[in-house]
Amino acid sequence: MKPAFWVILVVLFTVESMSAQDFSLVLLPDAQNETQFYPQVLASQTNWVVQNQAALNIQALLGLGDIVNDGASATQEQSADAAIRSLDNAGIPYFLAIGNHDYDGATPRNATTFNQWFGPARYANYPYYMGNYPTGSNENFYGVLTISGQPYLFLVLEFAPRDATLAWAASVIAANPDKLVIVITHSYMFYDNTRVDQCDTHDMSSDNSGDAVWAKLTSQYPNIIMVVSGHVTSGNAGRRADLGVNGNLVNQMFSNYQTVANGGNGWLRILKFHPSQNTIDVLTYSPFLNSYQTDAANQFTVYYQNPMLS
Repeated sequence: MKPAFWVILVVLFTVESMSAQDFSLVLLPDAQNETQFYPQVLASQTNWVVQNQAALNIQALLGLGDIVNDGASATQEQSADAAIRSLDNAGIPYFLAIGNHDYDGATPRNATTFNQWFGPARYANYPYYMGNYPTGSNENFYGVLTISGQPYLFLVLEFAPRDATLAWAASVIAANPDKLVIVITHSYMFYDNTRVDQCDTHDMSSDNSGDAVWAKLTSQYPNIIMVVSGHVTSGNAGRRADLGVNGNLVNQMFSNYQTVANGGNGWLRILKFHPSQNTIDVLTYSPFLNSYQTDAANQFTVYYQNPMLS
C-alpha cells in the first residue's frame, strides 16, 4: 500500500523579473510519441529553447527519458537527433536520461542504439561532460555547470537503477561536496505525489524503485537539491519535497504529457531559479500551442533550499 502522507513545501507563485543571479533549466518530458508521430512538435520545443536561451538565461535542457518509442528504430533516433541538434548548434548543454523505451527491444539493459546516438561520443567535446558508467555507456553519466559562481552537478541515472549504479552515483556525489546536485532519472515519482514502488511499474526491470533510490541515495547527501523524472502514464504531474538525513531540502518532481494530443502537445517544464530569494518558479509551457498550464499541479513555486538552514 502506498503511504498516506507526504511533505510538500510550496510558497505562493509570483511572476518576477530575472535578476543577474537567476537562471532557468528546461525539462523535456517523455518525447517518444512526438518523436515517432509528431516530430514537428518536438522540434518546436528545442527550437523554443534556443530562441529563449538569452531571455530566460537557460543553462541546460534535462531530458526525462524515453526520447523514442523504439530504441532500435533508426528512423525515430534520426527524428530525435534532428531536434537535439538545434541545442548542439546553439551551444546549449543538455543531459538526456535513458528510459525503458530507449533500450533496444525487450532485451534488458541493451543500450547499443541509444549509445550510438546519445552515448559518450556525442558529449566527448563538451567541457561540462565529466564521466559515465558503465564504461562506454551513457546509461549513467554526469556533468558540471558553474552558474553565477555556483557549481551544479547534473547526475543522470538509468531506468530503475541497479545497485552497482547507485554505488557509482554515491562515489560521484561524495567526491563533489562543493556542488549542488540535481538528479535526472526516468522513473522515480508517481502522479499522486508519492515515489514509485515496485507495484507501480513492471517495465523491463525490477531493480531499484523510487522509494529504494530515496532510501539508498537521494536522501543521503547534503548537497542533493532535486530529483526530476517522467515515465508514469496514469497522470501528468506530481511533486513532493522531503528533508534528507542531513536536513537538506530535496524537491522531487514528475512530469509526463505523452498521453495527450499530438504526442504530448509540446509541453515543457521551465524551472526558474531565484537563489537570492530561495525560490524556484515552475511553469508548464507549450511552444507548439503557445500556451501555459496554470493549475496548481503545473504552475507553482517551491523553496530552493531548506529555509530553516539559511
